[in-house]
Amino acid sequence: MANIETNPGAAKKCGVTPMKKSAVKIDMTPMVDLGFLLITFFVFTSTLTNPSSLPLIMPKEQEGNEMPLGESRAMTVLVEGEAIYYYMGNWEQAKKEGRVVRTTLDARTGIRNIIIQKKAFLEQAGLDSLGKDGLMLLIKAGPEANYKTVIDLLDETLISDLKRHALIRIDPEELEFIRSGNGG
Repeated sequence: MANIETNPGAAKKCGVTPMKKSAVKIDMTPMVDLGFLLITFFVFTSTLTNPSSLPLIMPKEQEGNEMPLGESRAMTVLVEGEAIYYYMGNWEQAKKEGRVVRTTLDARTGIRNIIIQKKAFLEQAGLDSLGKDGLMLLIKAGPEANYKTVIDLLDETLISDLKRHALIRIDPEELEFIRSGNGG
């Protein structure tokens, strides 16, 4: 409550009794209530940030119509649980030569560094006009794959400016290989 004093230091005149003035009291409670209502209204009606999502374009399921991909441009990432493995080129040849390697999501030594190195190789090789944009990352997630790990891998494609990637089904042989722990 606020008090307003009127005529605080008026001089007294002789013989005249001053009229008794009561202090005016202003109740500020409705004003505070109105302020909080306005603040609440603007908080509820404003949009702070719009939710954003990563666009994921999946090919149509077609039997037998596979798109050919050169082995020098194919990099496959296998995910099961929190384990991440990768290999370049053909599965059979990579398995036979022991090129299926376990990696992490670490920025310096993990999958991002591997993607950057492969893109640099493709740029230097000059195989065709695609250059570093020709790298195709195939992400194969198993049934026990950690959702966060798959999303982190998709984030790595954005960070590494990877133009071509796909999320496809893991082959049973690859899944068995990961579960047996043969990948190093």
